[in-house]
Amino acid sequence: MSSSPASLECLKLLCWDGYDDPNFLNEFGLRNNCLVKAQGLVSDSQSVRQIQLNRSEVDVLNINNPFAKKVLYPEGLIKPLDKEFADQVKSLDYPIAKETLNWALSSDGHLLGIPQRFGPFNMVVDTRRLSRNIAESEGFNVIRDGKKQLNYGILLFPEFNVFHICIAAGINPFTKLSSTQLDLFENTAKEWFLNASLVSSDSCRLNDSLLSGEIDLILSAGLFTSASLRFQGHSHIYCVTPIDGPIDGRGGIAFIELTSIIRDTALPNIANEFLRYILEPSVMAGIAMNPNVCNPFVQMSSFNVFNKLTAQYLDAIQYESLDQDMQNCAMYDIPPNFNELMSCLQRVIENTMTKSA
Repeated sequence: MSSSPASLECLKLLCWDGYDDPNFLNEFGLRNNCLVKAQGLVSDSQSVRQIQLNRSEVDVLNINNPFAKKVLYPEGLIKPLDKEFADQVKSLDYPIAKETLNWALSSDGHLLGIPQRFGPFNMVVDTRRLSRNIAESEGFNVIRDGKKQLNYGILLFPEFNVFHICIAAGINPFTKLSSTQLDLFENTAKEWFLNASLVSSDSCRLNDSLLSGEIDLILSAGLFTSASLRFQGHSHIYCVTPIDGPIDGRGGIAFIELTSIIRDTALPNIANEFLRYILEPSVMAGIAMNPNVCNPFVQMSSFNVFNKLTAQYLDAIQYESLDQDMQNCAMYDIPPNFNELMSCLQRVIENTMTKSA
């Protein structure tokens, strides 16, 4: 006889959209006679602070790449993964695999998390109203072109907003910034939020507005948000990566998510099983081809995984240009002036934003 829900152990997952899919989590729970409670996140740094304050609230964390190596592991908040996971990650054969290992391994060689989903995350446009070529060549400053009279939305993911506003201002966020550059960042941020038609942390709301024609493009968005629309047949929706910019010639940002285990988890065995679960070929394919959050993932170069992917999915993730788009991006990192930039962004949002979700 199976246990009653009240008596089952509950794995607590803090994650980006997609891993919180009820069908995916229920299947894992049935297999392991447990419950899974998922909490979504829209800011990596806010989630890190949550764990720093009370790590017992989370067992498994899915977060963007720099925080595991540069914050969580040095502070003893996540634990190194077992050798079986390290062997799988080190065997990855994909152009992004080297970059993946740079972030997934600690300086002393321990695997800190399972890398899986990745992608460029910059702008999403409706190509019926703004061509891909123009968006790629003008980048974030396409919204300043008065002749085009573009209506745009901003996806409120704070870290990405910081990166993209810096790029729009011609600033490399990953260098130490002067007071003049910080002022330029603030002025650009004010311009972005004052002139936005819609600002929301809800990517679905922004996608709906893009499809309806209310807005022509979304800033701080990418395959993570656009591929689901393309997967549903809206091929005119396109994730755009600027072709150049101030970060050593790059004008875009890309991320790699890592899924890690909190060091003090009360459920280490179930947490390990969860990582094994997300590495099963059929499960990986299911996560990738989630109709609501469709994403590239680093294991898709494996034959027994790739052959489970559909042509519809590969078109949705813009597979033909994916490698080039990634080359045009700098990797998500923690800027030297991170706290100042985040505080400034929050101040600008509070002072200027009136159209929020």
